[in-house]
Amino acid sequence: MRNVRQLGTLFVSFFVGILLAPLAAADTVAVKGRVLRVDGGTPIAGATVNVAGAAVVPETTTGTDGGFAIELPPGEHVLRVRAEGFRPLVVRVRVGDEPGTPHELRLEPAVLRHEEHLVVTAARVEQPAAGSPRAITVLDREQLDERMPRSTPEALADLPGVLLQKTNHGSGSPYVRGLLGNQVLVLVDGVRLNNSTFRYGPNQYLATIDPSSLERVEVLRGSGSVLYGSDAIGGVINLVTRRARLSSGPVRVSGGVSGKWMTGGMEQGGRADAELSSSSAAVRGGVSVRRFGDLVAGGSLGVESPSGYDELAGDASGVVRLGRSSLLSVSYQHLHQDDVPRWDQVAQRGFARYSFDPQVRQLASGTWEWFPGSGPFARVDAGLSWHRSRERRERQTRGSSMLIVEQDTVRTLGATLSAETRPVRGWTLLVGTDIYRDSIGSWRRDRDTLAGSEVLKRGLYPDDSRASSADAFVTGSWSHGPLHLDIGARHSRYNVTADDSTFGSIDLSPSATVGSVAASYRLTPGFQLVGSVSQSFRAPNVDDVSTLGLFDYGIEVPSPNLSPERAIGYEAGFRARVGRVAFSAAAFRTSLRDLIDRVPSSYNDSQYLEGQRVYQKANVARAFVRGVEAEAEATLAASLHAAAHVSYTYGHQPSSGQPMRRIPPLNGLLSLRWSGPDDLFVEGQWRVAAAQRRLAPGDISDHRIGPDGTDGWHVLDLYAGRPLGRGVSLHVGLVNLFDEAYRVHGSGIDGMGRALWVGLGIVRQ
Repeated sequence: MRNVRQLGTLFVSFFVGILLAPLAAADTVAVKGRVLRVDGGTPIAGATVNVAGAAVVPETTTGTDGGFAIELPPGEHVLRVRAEGFRPLVVRVRVGDEPGTPHELRLEPAVLRHEEHLVVTAARVEQPAAGSPRAITVLDREQLDERMPRSTPEALADLPGVLLQKTNHGSGSPYVRGLLGNQVLVLVDGVRLNNSTFRYGPNQYLATIDPSSLERVEVLRGSGSVLYGSDAIGGVINLVTRRARLSSGPVRVSGGVSGKWMTGGMEQGGRADAELSSSSAAVRGGVSVRRFGDLVAGGSLGVESPSGYDELAGDASGVVRLGRSSLLSVSYQHLHQDDVPRWDQVAQRGFARYSFDPQVRQLASGTWEWFPGSGPFARVDAGLSWHRSRERRERQTRGSSMLIVEQDTVRTLGATLSAETRPVRGWTLLVGTDIYRDSIGSWRRDRDTLAGSEVLKRGLYPDDSRASSADAFVTGSWSHGPLHLDIGARHSRYNVTADDSTFGSIDLSPSATVGSVAASYRLTPGFQLVGSVSQSFRAPNVDDVSTLGLFDYGIEVPSPNLSPERAIGYEAGFRARVGRVAFSAAAFRTSLRDLIDRVPSSYNDSQYLEGQRVYQKANVARAFVRGVEAEAEATLAASLHAAAHVSYTYGHQPSSGQPMRRIPPLNGLLSLRWSGPDDLFVEGQWRVAAAQRRLAPGDISDHRIGPDGTDGWHVLDLYAGRPLGRGVSLHVGLVNLFDEAYRVHGSGIDGMGRALWVGLGIVRQ
């Protein structure tokens, strides 16, 4: 803890010092132009024009004639143009010593609302979402402010192609194309949240991200291994946090506070933010405090206790301009959760206590970005990161005096380096490397609460286990007329080592080489075809090869001889716009081989250990997941907007003739939004899921699902909001209006019953 405080003090002291000694501003030239519609050439008023590169200023807005003027230093720059209802435009301009000919920038209407965003996840460089042939969804800050989600997993629950599994109230693991847990990669500002202890199946780690700290969330559905390495089979979730931003004038102080209250004592909390910025440096920070009461479920299910917990989170970031063409950014995040219980274990499996107490995550990172403006590279960036997670679990069987306490601590060091270049007209290449190294500390203490004695045992993993990865990748993008093409390849090497006195030493060094190709073709301005073929993989990690401990329906022993899971994904679809209606649909198939799954085994010639059935992981099967996704939006009237999405997934293991585990049912969402004067809005949202009766043997054995599967459900939610004055906004939500009793497939806790929440935000610029 002392090291964390010292690191935070160092960050703040450094950036306050920079703010007090600004760098000299470079001479600038006025760049002028107009922003017009591509169809008809009419001016677009209120469009935002700024410069690419994190936190780079200045920024301006177009007038009623679509005109803009922006001051830039001489050299090559990338302008970003965005306007509501239009696809963003990224264009490269050369700025000389004298004003040049005005630029004419034309925007196309967006097909779907998420296409109005610029994203980084689909290509590791900033690009319009509409220009990507991959299926990607964006949850932006405005949507987060309107919903004020209780946790980051719950923020994702309503996104297309995502269904949220919750083992307990303090967790959340999103299904993405039928997969979840360590088969879906989670990033925080491009840094891997997944480490070598991420479990097969659902986990709680996404809930260690404070939703109030997020600027936006990008969800890439489908393989992302070429760009990001292991685990990205089902998809990639990139959590982009709110960062300090440079101002375009003198030193500026801004900030805000927000609070939320929910009926039934289910949530009380608040957030405070502050930012200090100048044209050369900026620093910002925020603190969140939340108390979550026991969940009150729908219908006659009542209060599910124990399920509540407390949470404290803080984050800080800083940025400094290093001359005219480079930036240095740093950030720090800390989240602490106390006594996060598993109600399902208490209610269904005979435990008097089963809790994560505490759950702690820390991340410190720094990034240097260089935009040379000339020469072979358009952008170079390098990053360093330090990640630490600490998970302590306490469990005690009802009627027993034995309290079992386990703790796992994972420290991860990461380094990334990438360079963007344009060697041939029309081509953009990105080359880079990622290096990560995990160090794991693990222990277990069996404490007799009556006798006062304590026995130290092997932890869930061998103490001082280590895992490392080293990757090199290259990706390329090419556009010509209506055709856009993305290609890429990655080679990865992994190493897992552990010294286990009971099971022997482990030294595993798998490798993988994968490639991908994705394309889009615009047949007309309103109709686009998309498709991709992508390889992906998941390297066996420390949790796979060395676990000795309890899971949901048995106890697992180490599996030291595993190979990587490998997959190849196929996707084809289209995006269309006709008048005021937009629609997109895609079909996909992911074929997996060497799938790692638990199989019955033995320990010391016995099928049982500590009264539980013994299992071991093995590369047991080939499998496939296939499905379809569709989204639609329509403007029904000037102030009335409708949206809907639906997803269907089917998973099967041909080798055993059994379904794949935890395949989500058919599910979807329908929303209707009315926008009134003065930014008032009211929105109704109907969430639906069909029953899931098609079960794998592991589903039947899992107490969270059982032999009868999961019933279908439908839930109606209402949301509203409006500004109350300058910088003050009020948001309210009425969830599960008809108080339906329901449970999302695979979850260990039920859905929230009828509840009202009220949120208030105050922002001062």
